[in-house]
Amino acid sequence: MKGPNLRLAAIQVQSDGFTQRVTPRGEHYFRPGSLGRNTSRNNSLRRSILDDLTDDTPLFWAPHEEHSYVAVKIVQDGGAKVSVETIQGAEQFVVNKTDLIELKRDTLAQLSDDLTRLEELNVPLILYNLKERAKNRQIYTNVGTILISINPYEMLPIYTPAIMDAYKNRGEQELDPHPFTIADECYRSLFDEGRNQSILVSGESGAGKTEATKVVLQYLAEIAGSTSGVEQRILVANPILEAFGNAKTLRNNNSSRFGKWVEIHFDQSGRICGARIVNYLLEKSRVTYQAPEERNYHIFYQLLRGADAGLREQLGLLEPEEFNYTNQSGCIDIPGVDDAEEFTAVVGSFSKLGFSQEEQTSVLSIIAAILHLGNIQFVADGDKAVVAPQSMDGLGKVSELLGVSQDALKQALTHRSIVVAGTTTNIPLNVVKATDSRDSLAKHLYGGLFEWLVGRINKSLNEGRAKGDVKIIGVLDIFGFEVFVNNSFEQLCINFTNEKLQQKFNQSIFKEEMTIYQSEGIAIDQVIFEDNQNVLDLIEAKPKGLLPQLDEELRMPQSTDATYLTKIIQTFNGKKEVPFEKPVKLATHFTVQHYAGPVTYNVDGFLDKNKDQMYDDLIKVMSESSNSLVGALMAGLADAGQPQAGSRATMRASKRTLASQFTAQLNALMDMINSTSPHYIRCIKPNSVKKAAAETFDGAMVLRQLRYAGVFGAVDIRKRGFPFRMSFEDFWKRFNILAGKETRGANWAESMQNLFGVISNQLPPLQKGKTRVFFRAEARKTLEKLRNEALKARILKLQAVYRGWHWRKIYKQLSSIVKRMDAAVAAKDLDALQAALGELEGFDVEVRGIAQAQAVLERLKLEKRLLETVQEWLATIGDRIDISLSEKGSGEGILQDCTENDFSTPELARISEILARSAERAAARNKVQMATEMLSETNMNELEQAIAAAGSVDLTTENDSVLQQAAEALAKLRAEIEERERIRKEMEELERQRREEEERMRREAEEAAKSEELARLMAQAEAAQPPEMEAIEGEYSAEESDDDDESNDDETSESESAEETTHSQPAIPIPGLALPEPISEDGGVSGSPASPVKVQAGTLPIVSALRNSATPRSGTPRSARSPAGSMTAKIERMPTPRLIEQEFVESPDKAEVFELLQQALSMEPHPLAAGVSILTDGTFVYTEEAKSTLIAINKRASTIKTLDGHFQACYQASNLVLLLRHYISRKDFNSIKLQLTAAANWKPVPAETIEIKAARDIVRRKDVSFMLESAAQKYDDLKLRQALDEAVSLSMNGLEMYTSLLTTLVGVRYALEEGIRELDAQKLRKGMNSVVGMGSPESFKPIMEEAYSALHKMAAPIGSEVHRALEIIPSREELRALRQKIDLVGWRGVELVDLDTLIALDEEKFIERQLKIALAHRDDERINKLKIELKGHHLSRFAQRLKFEDATVLKNADKFSSAKLIGKEKLRDTMLKWTKEPIPTTLTNTDKSDTTRGTKLFKNVLGWMGDRQLSYPIMLLQDIIKKAIQYPGLRDEVYCQTIKQLTENPSEESRRKGWQLLLVCLMCFPPSVKFENYLGIWLKVNALPYHVQELCETVVRGGLTEEPSTDELQYLVYNLPPVPGEDAVKAALARTGDAPRKPSDNSASVARLDSMIRFANAQEFASRLTPH
Repeated sequence: MKGPNLRLAAIQVQSDGFTQRVTPRGEHYFRPGSLGRNTSRNNSLRRSILDDLTDDTPLFWAPHEEHSYVAVKIVQDGGAKVSVETIQGAEQFVVNKTDLIELKRDTLAQLSDDLTRLEELNVPLILYNLKERAKNRQIYTNVGTILISINPYEMLPIYTPAIMDAYKNRGEQELDPHPFTIADECYRSLFDEGRNQSILVSGESGAGKTEATKVVLQYLAEIAGSTSGVEQRILVANPILEAFGNAKTLRNNNSSRFGKWVEIHFDQSGRICGARIVNYLLEKSRVTYQAPEERNYHIFYQLLRGADAGLREQLGLLEPEEFNYTNQSGCIDIPGVDDAEEFTAVVGSFSKLGFSQEEQTSVLSIIAAILHLGNIQFVADGDKAVVAPQSMDGLGKVSELLGVSQDALKQALTHRSIVVAGTTTNIPLNVVKATDSRDSLAKHLYGGLFEWLVGRINKSLNEGRAKGDVKIIGVLDIFGFEVFVNNSFEQLCINFTNEKLQQKFNQSIFKEEMTIYQSEGIAIDQVIFEDNQNVLDLIEAKPKGLLPQLDEELRMPQSTDATYLTKIIQTFNGKKEVPFEKPVKLATHFTVQHYAGPVTYNVDGFLDKNKDQMYDDLIKVMSESSNSLVGALMAGLADAGQPQAGSRATMRASKRTLASQFTAQLNALMDMINSTSPHYIRCIKPNSVKKAAAETFDGAMVLRQLRYAGVFGAVDIRKRGFPFRMSFEDFWKRFNILAGKETRGANWAESMQNLFGVISNQLPPLQKGKTRVFFRAEARKTLEKLRNEALKARILKLQAVYRGWHWRKIYKQLSSIVKRMDAAVAAKDLDALQAALGELEGFDVEVRGIAQAQAVLERLKLEKRLLETVQEWLATIGDRIDISLSEKGSGEGILQDCTENDFSTPELARISEILARSAERAAARNKVQMATEMLSETNMNELEQAIAAAGSVDLTTENDSVLQQAAEALAKLRAEIEERERIRKEMEELERQRREEEERMRREAEEAAKSEELARLMAQAEAAQPPEMEAIEGEYSAEESDDDDESNDDETSESESAEETTHSQPAIPIPGLALPEPISEDGGVSGSPASPVKVQAGTLPIVSALRNSATPRSGTPRSARSPAGSMTAKIERMPTPRLIEQEFVESPDKAEVFELLQQALSMEPHPLAAGVSILTDGTFVYTEEAKSTLIAINKRASTIKTLDGHFQACYQASNLVLLLRHYISRKDFNSIKLQLTAAANWKPVPAETIEIKAARDIVRRKDVSFMLESAAQKYDDLKLRQALDEAVSLSMNGLEMYTSLLTTLVGVRYALEEGIRELDAQKLRKGMNSVVGMGSPESFKPIMEEAYSALHKMAAPIGSEVHRALEIIPSREELRALRQKIDLVGWRGVELVDLDTLIALDEEKFIERQLKIALAHRDDERINKLKIELKGHHLSRFAQRLKFEDATVLKNADKFSSAKLIGKEKLRDTMLKWTKEPIPTTLTNTDKSDTTRGTKLFKNVLGWMGDRQLSYPIMLLQDIIKKAIQYPGLRDEVYCQTIKQLTENPSEESRRKGWQLLLVCLMCFPPSVKFENYLGIWLKVNALPYHVQELCETVVRGGLTEEPSTDELQYLVYNLPPVPGEDAVKAALARTGDAPRKPSDNSASVARLDSMIRFANAQEFASRLTPH
């Protein structure tokens, strides 16, 4: 399949809106069409519950077990209890009347983004507000300055750089609640207040804390930036921290199993200058054990899925299912998560943070060693444990990876050393303790590695940091409150942390708030809240708190978990003021009443976990590791207080417990938080099934979390109080602009009094305290609005003065430039005009005449470009007489361009001449080529004429390959004709010679019959003179000797004549040969009685035989016999043996003679007789001894009387063999044939012997040879096949020529038969030409008549086909096929000239003719298809003349660089080259609004390609597509930005993402008309042809009308084909995770999505897509 329309071989629109396509290779892919947004994602308010009511029935909120509260109406009032029904009527139930809360209809009319603004403040209304906002995907809600974040469990497009920019520059504009608002307030307060800030993100597992933290850090990095790129390194560290610190739990697929405090450091200019990360309480137990359906830390699975073959072999990696530490929970993969891709991100983060290759290898080696360590099993050897034999290989791998001795590691795992009184004792461990020792090593290795990673990241974040004071914003992301079925020591620490944070929250929101009001004398109702100090005292108060007693218990001898439980029960149980209980039925448990509710803890394992101990032996072995990182981890463990060898009590006393370490860390954290101004983000989990919050909102679960978080109390105090306050000084400094500086008094209190007197009537109520002013959000908003208006008025005055001065200066400069511009226009001076307009680009003003000047400039540029193109083309052609198709196309394009642009130059005539000459040569060449294809013996003159005509346009066999091939084909055909003629003449000559020889031999035979010698012999025979017998025998012997001599003298001559002899030779007298007469039916001699025959003694039997051959048989007159020259006559003249004419008596040696006769004849079962040999050609030779032996035995046999037919048959055989030997010696093969034929009539028939059989084969070979030659000469395939079958059965050699000829003849016949059956003119013509070339043999005449009839039948409809083709103009290939068919069937008509003219058109003109026809027929599909093809050809035509850098839509490099004050030169040089920094302005000439959008959009490009660390890349891609569809002016900008980032990009991964972005853009929206050709040329040079195809199709068909959803884009990107330079197999193998789900929304929402499935070989497919 060829041609420009190779993109699709088939199209099938599927029911779900996807269009599946098939490439020519049979590969499937998809392309997006008109995509629709998911209709469920609109922001319109969902149906209110009031929509189900049509009357004024009183409504209430009623408690509900599942939904917490539901809206109901009373259906039956029973006094204390009432029966209620939900408004929808779905459920009825009974509740206490006192539990009902009145529902006011107007409170549901409008949702509020701040709970403090609700008119009614109650729990059900707050829940309703949050639920309805979640349905509308408004997941953030304020409670004053506190942000409530509902985990949406879906991706929302609200985190893009454009959104960040909107919050950054919002001013006093009120935007929706967002973490960006918290981060922005935090950043501004850092410098406004001069105090460090903190953001405390809290919530239970799965509530979205980690994502909220990432969003906050991303915003701070974006708005603050840095000079060293540290803000990007902060974000880059996140993939490492998540890989090593996060895991899948039942509640969360990406749960942080450690707490972290991220400290961002800012210099005095507000830029980020460094950072620090502090981690808390990593859950090390997860390394060795995971609950069902949970996973180990992500890094284990990422390494196992993402490591390449070399790394897998180096680390000895297996599948996750084969490692004990990853297979025990039954959960290996997370749906929708690609661990291999995540591993690539982790490795990339290592590199970006400066980890050396050695460090990376060490880290991964430790992870692999932990995996192998978990596979080491132990077996019992008596009371001690030993490493299981099957685990020895694993032990060796662990030793290798950790760089330790295998024997030492084995000893340390199975033994424990104790030093007592200076004596070291090795105590063997049992299987359980050995397993614990193994797991302890794994946990400590991992914990130490995590600590090292955090430290190494901190080092990277502070490299090159300048000294000096810094300001800090700390972001806390720490584990939420946890309650499980089994709660252990870890949960106690986690919940202790949350108690501390809750206390800080209470202090900030309640205690401090009320204290301030009281100190300032502000009257406000007291807010009641729960103080959790008693819980904190229970846990940490010394010396009797839970944790201090746990530490103390470790110091006591014989202490256990049970003794610890007993002590705390004795201390706390039964005390009402202490929130502690002892469950009755749980022997090893205790309960703490936390602020969030009661939690029951199991003390089993408390002491061991608090010790967090690893045996000294293992520490020693690890410390001696050759891996420097392993040694460093163990050194750190020893430094942390790991005990040295000693007694048990000493070890306990010397080690710092985990509880004490954690308490110290937590207190330090709280000190840090207390030194900051805190901001709160409370994360809420909407359901436990991880479904979208918009669809599944568990009211009971949400209510519980809101209560735990203290949200209701915060709402209450914010509602009653004044959340905003400022000191008198700060208030006057900020707002004195409203009244003037004259309000300044002697002190700040007086100043405030003066200011209040002026502005109080303009504001909502303010509360003035003793040193501060208090106000609510409404008053703050009004104050800021008034301040902005006052500032605006003053700024406008300043601007007016400045602008007057500025524009006067600009006017002088512009006047000078305009004069130079006008002069350049008049002189048509390109350089001067370009310089003047370049200067004007720096002025953002409209200048008179600039449009005309720009038009002149474009015209001058066009003329210059066209002239350069013309000259370049002519220089390329030079003096060549021939040009290529591409040169021809470009030349025609140049002429067309010049004509369309009304440009002329003398060089154009030369181009026209070259093209005309080229067209003539092309026509001549095509004619030669067509004649060559149709070449046959009957139309050789057409090719000769075509070659002669080609010579007239300087085409020769020396300078043109087509003519050379034609000449070779012509010469070959002539040689074949000459060869066939030569063979025909040779065959005729052979036939003539054969006939002459036959005639000669016939005459010789007649003469010999009349010879005197024959008469003499006959007379002697009749006289029967016995004395002459010896003389005759002697004469025979002499003759035979003479004959032998003569044969030896001229053997070759005799052979050549004898082989062609067709008449019989005269009988040869052989002494002693008795030729018996035929035996009659009664057993006697024919014509004789049955009695024995009496003959005269001494009569030679051969004489009778000779007589029989010369004299007619008895009763048959000579005249009645066959003509002398006939075959029958020849056979009759052959010697015929007869029975002995002599009377014999029975011979006693008959059996002996019979046996000797069989031996001499080599008859079975006897072997070949001595002296007799059969040659490979079938002839046989014999020695004189063999001949004499057979003659002697024949003589003896002739004397024996017998009526035995078998004996007579053997005797006849001996006679025949003697005759055959005689003919063989003379090479008289004709006589052999005649003699064998005659012998068939003997009575009895001679027995079959080896020599007789060989003689028959000789005759058959000669006959078959003659048949082969005759059939080959006549081209008779049927007889030739028959003869070849005979020859093969005879194992004849030299048959190759006949076999080849038969194959050819059969092929010709088959072609004719198939052509007749299928009405295939090409096959018919080919076969018929072959038959004519053979001289039209008789055997082919019938089928030739059928072939002519078939051609006549095929020629009948050709006229209508030609007419139809001219009417619709199908593809050129179809037209050429039709033209070939015409030549084959021999049709001629007037339309043939039009058809030839159409075929000869160049490609563009041909498509234009097709397009004209399609337009006339209104065939939209074909119109689009042809336009796409035509566009591709236009791009090919422009390829040599257009460059991307010259695109008119691009800004001048100087204008682009002028947008930045510092670094202009670098910016100018890299305008169209890759960068990792944002750009100050757009690359293209856009209006102001699009310039702003385009600059922001470039950040999306950076984020998508990974050049900047931004969250949710797919969201960034969606925003790019959305903006380009929404704002057409941005489309060229997006393409140019993508090309910029693909140019000289050093990162392979970034380039891959860039190509993906470019292809998605090409599939979704077209560039502008001005830019499409420049883009197409760039794609042709740098991209794969299917990129060009996508561009052409999108330009013709148009782009999308709405952006794809993120699900659709994920599916699309996942299935894109390989990008340029990407290995297809590697790309496919990289996708080991679950593929994104194919969107299954209704066809309205996915109207034209068809994502591309990757090609197995994109390069091969691309080569087929190249437009012609």
